[in-house]
Amino acid sequence: MYSTCTLNREENQSVIEWLLSRYPQAVEILPLGELFPGAADALTAEGFLHVFPQIYDCEGFFVARLRKTAAIDPLPAPGYKVGKFPFTPLKDREAAAVTAAARAVGLEWDAGHTLWQRDKELWLFPLALEPLFGKVRFSRIGVRLAELHNKGYRWQHEAVIAFAAPQRAFELSQEEAEEWYRGRDVYPQTAPGQDETIVTFQGVPLGLAKRVGSRLKNSYPRELVRDGKLFAGKV
Repeated sequence: MYSTCTLNREENQSVIEWLLSRYPQAVEILPLGELFPGAADALTAEGFLHVFPQIYDCEGFFVARLRKTAAIDPLPAPGYKVGKFPFTPLKDREAAAVTAAARAVGLEWDAGHTLWQRDKELWLFPLALEPLFGKVRFSRIGVRLAELHNKGYRWQHEAVIAFAAPQRAFELSQEEAEEWYRGRDVYPQTAPGQDETIVTFQGVPLGLAKRVGSRLKNSYPRELVRDGKLFAGKV
């Protein structure tokens, strides 16, 4: 699968065209018209998904599905130096403390992820990629889990969305979810029991809220805040 969050042809179709011209006998395109209901509306002639914001009311993005059909000769070793890997794995005791604190707010991950640290940042990396650390140059791997501060951990929004355990979350009503998306604090009729809780709408995680008295303090990233009509019809 090859996907970008841009509508730029150079980063989308041109990349796939280069791959097909370089390895014409080793790769094929699999159409994505049935990936989800209505996907055919965004399908290109080649079988790619080219999603425009005006169709789905979302960010524009591109998706191509590829299948390797034959083996190819290995590429030569890169001539550049990879450099020192800037992360350090957490020791077992430290990792256990982070895992316990994460579970207390409703974040869970499986044994296929490991905890690493860079300065005050905590990251979760796929265990399967560890043999490549220090050998391959990465632009971005893993998920930034939290930042360390003097009172504990500041859980990151991307980690909350990726690793939330919905069965332990606090469900919002439609009206409360709209307030959340607008970046406003929420005042539920019955507040959750814990100080920090993941809030959801229809079982989908929206973010992490902090209970302050009878309100839930909004932590939704400012750049994601939306105004106007958020939900069409009745839920």
